[in-house]
This record gives sequence, structure tokens and C-alpha cells, in this order.
Amino acid sequence: DEEWKQLDFINDFIHPGDRTAFVQALNIAKTSPREFVPITYSGKHKTGRYFHVEGTLVNMLDEPDIQAYIFNTRDVSDKL
Repeated sequence: DEEWKQLDFINDFIHPGDRTAFVQALNIAKTSPREFVPITYSGKHKTGRYFHVEGTLVNMLDEPDIQAYIFNTRDVSDKL
């Protein structure tokens, strides 16, 4: 989805090989509010190296006190 690919976060932080799957997860969350969507990707550290991340994503845009997508992730590089 071109809308997501314009975000600096995706272009700057998500490994190019993982961007399509990352955007697919965002699109699932976009159309499924309050449902937990599993997500895995390689994120770019400030040093430039990539680390492996897994977690969940949930669309809470309809919650007046939140109005955001919530990511709950952790670095799982040591598990690989």
C-alpha cells in the first residue's frame, strides 16, 4: 500500500526485504481494529546494523484516549 510506504519510519527503519510483509501487517490491523496482528521484521539500529524483531500490532485508532497503532515488540536476534 503506497500510503504506508511513504512513511519515513518504514523507509528508514525496516529492512528493505521486510517492508512488504510489514505493510501487509499494517493493512490487516487497519481493517481489523482491536485485533492483535503478529509481526516480525528486521529493524535498523542507530549503528546501522539490523536486529530481528517479533511482536504484535493492534489498531486502537477508535479508542478516544489512544488513537494510535500500538506495537508490542522485542528483539529476538539472540534466538536466531
